[in-house]
Amino acid sequence: MEISIIIPVFNSDKYIKKCINSILEQSYSCLEVIIVNDGSTDNTRTICQELAINDSRIKYFEIENSGPAVARNYGLSKATGDYVGFVDADDTIDANMYQTMINAAEINDLDIVMCGYRTVSNIDTVDIRINIPCQLMETTESIKENIIKRYYFGDSEGIASLCNKIYKRKFLEQHNLRIDETRVRAEDYWFNLNAFMNCERFIFINECFYNYFNVNDSSVMKSFRINQFELFLETRNKLIESNENVFLFDGVNARLDKDVLYSSLEYLHIMMLTQEFSIVIDFVNKKEFMDILDKSNINLLPRYYCFLSRVLSVKNKKMRLVLLCLIFASLKVRRK
Repeated sequence: MEISIIIPVFNSDKYIKKCINSILEQSYSCLEVIIVNDGSTDNTRTICQELAINDSRIKYFEIENSGPAVARNYGLSKATGDYVGFVDADDTIDANMYQTMINAAEINDLDIVMCGYRTVSNIDTVDIRINIPCQLMETTESIKENIIKRYYFGDSEGIASLCNKIYKRKFLEQHNLRIDETRVRAEDYWFNLNAFMNCERFIFINECFYNYFNVNDSSVMKSFRINQFELFLETRNKLIESNENVFLFDGVNARLDKDVLYSSLEYLHIMMLTQEFSIVIDFVNKKEFMDILDKSNINLLPRYYCFLSRVLSVKNKKMRLVLLCLIFASLKVRRK
């Protein structure tokens, strides 16, 4: 049984050799490594071509710079393995990852296999323990209750990621599962939701095999997107629509409103640290944001965000902006 590992790469010459070697050194050797160079301008091409010359399991492709979703779909179109996995170019995997996952997949004829992961930074290494039962799930109802429900009620750590899973290739083809190339963020989130909505056989292995390297963990700019609030709303609305048409979980709307509020307050905090205050003003005057704020229970938020939401709840618009200016000024002073 062969597995195809797809790696989209873009200007990854500092990390790609270590990443690919961790795959080639797997205890499970029946694999193909599909590298898709997404228009790199550094030394990535040379490194990948040299690796491909030295190991016939590597297939190297180049495309014009189009983003990771396009690169991953291109890799899927070239995959020939019974199962497919994804690895990011700046990450690594443990030596027994695919042997363990393929064993489980082969014994149980699984559509998806998932394992735990760890985060690695300059500060520490942390095993992320995912709160999912370690048992065979062989009905759509069990997958709905143990996996999909977590999209709606939190505790979805690791579920949305592409890289800690392997997928049966025939399963992906049968349901025409591809990564949405129109999205610049959260494409893995929606891919996996669609995959789990169609999945009939799944198992979670509670071992941290995947190493996620947070190479820019000090950069708040990495989290900032100018249209982030609209993406929060889109996620909320799509999840509500799916729930009303398919899942029928209780209490979804209030929970998702709270998630949007919490995420929006974090987003506002980042905006105040990184952007001009005029953008902050535009954001807090959005009707959709104020509507969610008005119907929220702000007392359930952590202290800082509770304070920030109370400031935003001030009905007098001028006073609200004055208070935000004061918060913004204090944050700028702290950064110096």
